[in-house]
Amino acid sequence: MKSIFMDSQLRKDLKFNSEMNRLMELLFYFIAHRNADLRLICEQTLDCILHFMIVEFNSSRAILILMSEIKRNGRARSLVAAIVRFADIIRYVKGNRIRAISIHFISALLSIIKRPEEMVQSVLERCIPTIFQFFSRESNVQVSDDARQLLQLALVNLELCGTANRAAVMIIWQLSVWFCDIRKMALQNFCKTLASAHDHDGRNILVGTLNSLRYLWPQFALSSDKDECKKYQCIIYNVLRCLYSRHNDVIIASLELFERIVSTSFPNVMNSQFFPQYFAATFLETEEYNAKISVSPQLRLQEVPSNISSVRTSPTDSLFGDSSNLKDLNDSFVEIYSDIESRNSEMANELNTEDEIIDPLRHDIDSTEIVSSDVKQNFLELSFSTSSPQSFVTSIPYSLTAEFSSNAVYEYASVLIARRFLLANQCFQLITDQDVRVSHKILAMACMSHLALYLPEFLEIPLNLRGGLGVQQLKDIQLFLTHEDDQLKAATITVIVNAAQSAFRYLGHRFIGL
Repeated sequence: MKSIFMDSQLRKDLKFNSEMNRLMELLFYFIAHRNADLRLICEQTLDCILHFMIVEFNSSRAILILMSEIKRNGRARSLVAAIVRFADIIRYVKGNRIRAISIHFISALLSIIKRPEEMVQSVLERCIPTIFQFFSRESNVQVSDDARQLLQLALVNLELCGTANRAAVMIIWQLSVWFCDIRKMALQNFCKTLASAHDHDGRNILVGTLNSLRYLWPQFALSSDKDECKKYQCIIYNVLRCLYSRHNDVIIASLELFERIVSTSFPNVMNSQFFPQYFAATFLETEEYNAKISVSPQLRLQEVPSNISSVRTSPTDSLFGDSSNLKDLNDSFVEIYSDIESRNSEMANELNTEDEIIDPLRHDIDSTEIVSSDVKQNFLELSFSTSSPQSFVTSIPYSLTAEFSSNAVYEYASVLIARRFLLANQCFQLITDQDVRVSHKILAMACMSHLALYLPEFLEIPLNLRGGLGVQQLKDIQLFLTHEDDQLKAATITVIVNAAQSAFRYLGHRFIGL
């Protein structure tokens, strides 16, 4: 097949093009064959043919072949092979054909993103950034209905977990970078999702939202619109709330996003006039924040333990304050789980594909109810317990507290992260590894290293409002230098160095001013 295709005499035949199309269909058909050796030979043959087309300056024909297979949306292995080679070859296409190719590709994604196979979602996660980086060369592109529809499908896929969630994050990121209107639509959706953040459901969409914001934050930092800056402050406020989640993936996503926030210069948002602890008093009552929140009042009531100071965030401790509440929640989770299992089995029977991995977590239950005013008032009255060094909150609080700091965002975030992940609020006492994971402490240290650059007296900041003798300060972070984990020790050194650098810079400015 390779020798016939590369024969210049045969390519002059009038039937060559039609036979060539038939040949490529057969190659993609056998790429999805059950025999691994046959699949390997077909992939090698396809690579040789595509390479020959590029050498012969016929990359447009290669793109046409691959795009035809992508739009056919056939078997999973064939589709994955076409997308991977499309991402490799697209850089050879002429710039005047970008718009036409992008329109066809976005149209094809509308059906591909709905597929349940894990390998399809994985290849989207891996190849979408490369493909859209090429599309972004065309700046004068108007947002189309297909692009808006693709955004809506990606936002729906954020409710899934695993590769489908990560692929949706990549699509939202690239569409938002390419289209300004889509970025505004995504921002509005993210604000609503974070405003209704809680630990009882919506965990996947919350993680996907936080990861999407982490990729998009450098684009947001270029904005100077006052209304949008208010939304960005709302995002920061809710990210700090999410740090108190009891779910590992939510905590990691929140810490990674907050590290991106404090590492990006954004003076219109992160300034001395922004006080997250008092932000709820002025913003929670607006119409945007009081939109419909997808959580039932019963779950909100169960989220408040009777004695919050006795509950820990440790994965080994109890997550609920009352055994009766635990039994009720277990019953509801069993019902939801059985429903998900039945839906997955029905979907698997309908698809009945060979050698294709079906993602069993693509089907979930949606529950949308409105929070009552009584429940909201209960959460507004909830405050953080600071009576003991081991007083942790097991779920995302409804609002932040001003109990331990009344300063602006940088200092407040430093104290909040230190109390949540690092320091035990008693002199020379650290939070143990049994209460907070070492991985969380490393990410928290990464955030603190950026915050230290903005605070000249970083190490002298107290962990309590009253300050004074006997109150723990951030300088106790130095005790982590004796920790057995090398990564955590390295992160601690970075914090100390950045704090010293900030202090010396401040003294230098004062000396010059004198």
